[in-house]
Amino acid sequence: APIADSTRVSLVATLGRVSAEAYTIDGLAVGSYRAASHAGQAMIIAQARGVRDTMRVTLY
Repeated sequence: APIADSTRVSLVATLGRVSAEAYTIDGLAVGSYRAASHAGQAMIIAQARGVRDTMRVTLY
């Protein structure tokens, strides 16, 4: 089952900037990411209710 609406999702990024938090609507939370000005591999981490997921993004 999808997560309940209005659940807070915390977001962090290791390279660049990301919205600090987002709230779910229809099981989805949408945040914004701004890439760093230099190349590298960024990790964007989302966490809600003890569940955590990481996405890797390669910046060129």
